[in-house]
Amino acid sequence: MVTGQVMPDSLLGNGRKAYQEGNYGLAITRYRQYLAKAEDQGNELAAVDAIRWIGDALRASGEKEVARDQLLQGMKRAQAIGDSMGLGRIHDRLAAVYYEMGEFQKAEAEANAAMALAQANGEQAIVSSSLNILGATYRSTGAIEKSLDALSQSIAIQRAMGDTSDVPGALNNIANALTHAKRYDEAIDTATKSYTMATNLKIPAYQQYAAHILNQAYFASGNYKLAYEWLEIHSEISNFLRDDAKGKEVAKLMAEMKTTQQEQENKRLSAENALQLQTISSQRNKALAFAMIGLLVLLIAIGLGLVTRRQRRTNAALKEKNQRIEQQTNLISEINVELERNAQEREAQKARLEEINRVKDQLFFTISHDLRSPLTSIQGMLQLMEKGLLEEEEQKRIAISLKNRVDNTKILLDNILNWSRSQMEGFNIQPEPIDLHEIVELEAQLMLPAAAQKGLEIQNSVPPETLALGDRDMIALVLRNLISNALKFTEPGGSVNIHSKATAQELHVAVSDTGIGIPSAFAKKLFGEQSVSTAGTNQEKGSGIGLRLCKEFLVKNHGRIWYEANASQGSTFWIALPNVVGAVVSK
Repeated sequence: MVTGQVMPDSLLGNGRKAYQEGNYGLAITRYRQYLAKAEDQGNELAAVDAIRWIGDALRASGEKEVARDQLLQGMKRAQAIGDSMGLGRIHDRLAAVYYEMGEFQKAEAEANAAMALAQANGEQAIVSSSLNILGATYRSTGAIEKSLDALSQSIAIQRAMGDTSDVPGALNNIANALTHAKRYDEAIDTATKSYTMATNLKIPAYQQYAAHILNQAYFASGNYKLAYEWLEIHSEISNFLRDDAKGKEVAKLMAEMKTTQQEQENKRLSAENALQLQTISSQRNKALAFAMIGLLVLLIAIGLGLVTRRQRRTNAALKEKNQRIEQQTNLISEINVELERNAQEREAQKARLEEINRVKDQLFFTISHDLRSPLTSIQGMLQLMEKGLLEEEEQKRIAISLKNRVDNTKILLDNILNWSRSQMEGFNIQPEPIDLHEIVELEAQLMLPAAAQKGLEIQNSVPPETLALGDRDMIALVLRNLISNALKFTEPGGSVNIHSKATAQELHVAVSDTGIGIPSAFAKKLFGEQSVSTAGTNQEKGSGIGLRLCKEFLVKNHGRIWYEANASQGSTFWIALPNVVGAVVSK
């Protein structure tokens, strides 16, 4: 029997609004709050509905396996209370998950199950949604005409209902099927209609898919210029949907869900430990009872005046029992020590696993967020240049943009790999006397092409034989990051100057630029746990982990880093390393 009713709640409405705007982290938060409220009230019907929304938001954020597990959990709860309407809705969302996982047979089965329940309950919206998924599935398996028929039925139902918010999704699937059928003009017309509707409805996910189809259709039809324009639009929308703050919010929610599961596991282990302790306590009480019985027997024997021989036997028996009691007591102590040690080991393993999960999540998120976008643009540029159909001026412009993106992506990849190795304790520090003039000169030479493109001057004012103590490779990476950042945020025609000064204990090196400076709000967050990333003067991108990596490497080398705003214009980043006796003191 169904218990309770679905609650009209602002949390649900706010969650749906955030979902449509692409803010899946906020949507999941609101849906979880709605679920907690439903469970506090004992409303299982509303709880099943909340689990369905949570699963769909997890799917949209890319967490497909977690979404599948969440929806299967919701299906069990819906079956337990006989909620056929909620069951149909969950089948529909499971169909979407299986489709995106490439399991088309399961997707088709779930969509058909959802349609059967939805038609029985008069839920035309779910029928339309399942037809949309069936259409996409048919297209993926090559059944183009069946796909177009199912998608047309989906749109007809939505228009009859007067709710066209999901029509752009069906139009996108139609356009995709037409592209696969090489009916490019029809595909372009349909995807353009979808993009316009999605823009008016402010649904970026549908805009993103429409832009992707338009890029593919224009490219396949030979219109490379429009294909490139739609590739850029697709990249911009993708960056918005993978916004750093939103991604971190989803990652944080995933971590909370993992923590909740770990807490439940810890409670189970604690219950098992308590049962073991109770068993041990019972054994100890029995042993004490046996000892008391033995003592009572001895007293009775003395009281009855048994002969000395019998007394000796009794005393011997009592001694043996006492020995057994002592052995049991020692065994209990050993078990208690072992339990305590196991508990400590579990806590240490838990902390280590949480740290590894944190590093893994942040690493995967950084790679997917900050490498996918430039690589997508680079791929699009190479496809256009490969055809050789671009005008000479446009080809030169794209070639310059391509080189800049490759250079920035290489520095970004170096930072990500070194940061992940540092987090996993994979570095062996090899400190030695190093000549900072030589290191600065080498890194400056590597940066000259990037500086020349912006008309910037790099000055190495560090005197020769300026010696410090540190790991050469690590300090070279630190200086490379600081010089690269200075070039990134300096306007064309400016300059970057690297100079030094020494104290009795430390050697200081400064990277100064005449650039745009750093707002005070960002300056306070430069070296914190949360990465801060902004675009350069030519829209150069970065992961925001470069300065964190610099700080970690300097700490490992017994050094430090800080930032100063220049009095007139630009910024200065200082690093300090242990001085070497005999180092040159620069003026």
